[in-house]
Amino acid sequence: MILEETELRSSDKNVFTEGLRYYKLVGEALEDIDELYEFFDRDCYVIEWKYRVERIGIRKLDGTPGRDHETGRQRVAFFYWLGRNTTKKEQGLCALALRNRDKNRHVHIRIEQGSEPPLLVSLFSGKFIISTAENVNTSGRRLYLVRGSSQDLCLAEELIDQPIELREQAAYITLHNKSVQIWRGALCSKDILNGARRIADHMARLRSSKVDVVQMDLMQSYTCLKPYKWTRAPRIFRIYETEGDEVQSVHWNKKANFTFQQDDL
Repeated sequence: MILEETELRSSDKNVFTEGLRYYKLVGEALEDIDELYEFFDRDCYVIEWKYRVERIGIRKLDGTPGRDHETGRQRVAFFYWLGRNTTKKEQGLCALALRNRDKNRHVHIRIEQGSEPPLLVSLFSGKFIISTAENVNTSGRRLYLVRGSSQDLCLAEELIDQPIELREQAAYITLHNKSVQIWRGALCSKDILNGARRIADHMARLRSSKVDVVQMDLMQSYTCLKPYKWTRAPRIFRIYETEGDEVQSVHWNKKANFTFQQDDL
């Protein structure tokens, strides 16, 4: 992601977060919220990120390398996240409310649900949760797909489409009453599983400090879809009459279990 003519990656070691503030659109205005533990698909949120980029190559007076992130100026960026089930009017109101609040005209990045860049996900230290506003499952069970490329870049998104097809390269988290379970596919990587554990622990703390996190293998109880001879994340091209263009995904990573969703295609 390029902000203020600087390319930033979630893996950069010279980028330092100095502050995070959260807002939620209520009516036509943004209201401060203390913490943002969970995103709901019928809401709009704003994340104000204060950060500093360390200047590389700074040396002390004696010529030895110096390392002090104060050498870079403080910068500010706003991400505004739009839930899948928000209306066009609500999305416009969120953008307008942010513009009215940000008098200094910093960078504003529009993020639609399902297109969260790794840089944004990294600000939540692997505890990014997206839930549907209403539980449409009559059993009361909520099922989340865990996707990402590493423990710090995983997020969990609730699945609501029926029927749900489970996949061997995935990890899932289920919530039912006071039970939190991790379902592990046979081909799920260690990084994804560790990310699922972190999110499941976070969900447990949000609901009850005494909830146990239980892990089970999917193949013991459910039928799963197998990937077709894929050993890494696929690259997808859109073909025209005389040429083809690669379809870009903000999630693309060789270690990612899912890079494209059906809505992207």
